[in-house]
Amino acid sequence: MSDIIWSIKNGELDQVQSVFAEKSSAVNSEYNGRYPIHYAADYGQHEVLEYLISMGAKLDVKDKHGITPLLAAIWEGHTQCVKLLLERHLASYFHRPSPSELNIWSNRTGYSSPIGRFGESTRYSPLHLHYKGADKNGKTPDGKSYTEAAEKDEIRNLLR
Repeated sequence: MSDIIWSIKNGELDQVQSVFAEKSSAVNSEYNGRYPIHYAADYGQHEVLEYLISMGAKLDVKDKHGITPLLAAIWEGHTQCVKLLLERHLASYFHRPSPSELNIWSNRTGYSSPIGRFGESTRYSPLHLHYKGADKNGKTPDGKSYTEAAEKDEIRNLLR
């Protein structure tokens, strides 16, 4: 599987897509103590990073050194990768709403579920989406905040 790591590091998006299209679960597999998203963030491969996120890569996963993809991008000064990781991304396609979420939904819309007038189901709903970006409040392995670890002003501003 070292070929896929080479492709990620070198921004070979077509190759990365062909590997993960066949086995999307591999996007969250560990390779030599790191995950594909770490390699993309560390090497500043924005397009590959975007693809891995779209395939469901976990944004806050830590590698064998306790480093997140966001921290890897911060340390290497890859501003666009930092920005991408902080943006909101689809975290789950299907979600069973909790009773409190249904109350909020009902109060806002007048319908008793996210499906509302199309069917009063409270089962898993593709219409009830959750979005989440990487956690910018993390710490480096030596205890510094991500903001303190950033050398570039533009990255520090993104983290505030």
